[in-house]
Amino acid sequence: MRAIADTATVSARARDIIALAKSIEQADGCHILSASIGIALIPQDGATYKEAFAAADNALYEVKRSRRGTYRFAGDRGDTGGTGDTTSGTSNTSNTSDN
Repeated sequence: MRAIADTATVSARARDIIALAKSIEQADGCHILSASIGIALIPQDGATYKEAFAAADNALYEVKRSRRGTYRFAGDRGDTGGTGDTTSGTSNTSNTSDN
């Protein structure tokens, strides 16, 4: 996503993606599908695409270690998702990595 004004917008988009994965899982009881998302903001989490991607990747793996099926912002902001528990902030650009 590019030119995002605040983390609330990014959080809402992440929750939409996670809900879509859950709805697919519910529609077909034989298959399990989940989404875990790591989010990095530029310039807070990296000045370059490569740095931001690495930060998003680290956030993704933290989500997978602690609680799959949700999202996490890179850095030590404590922002996690899936239940609406986020804090707001500002950013000009974001990079997401999902699985």
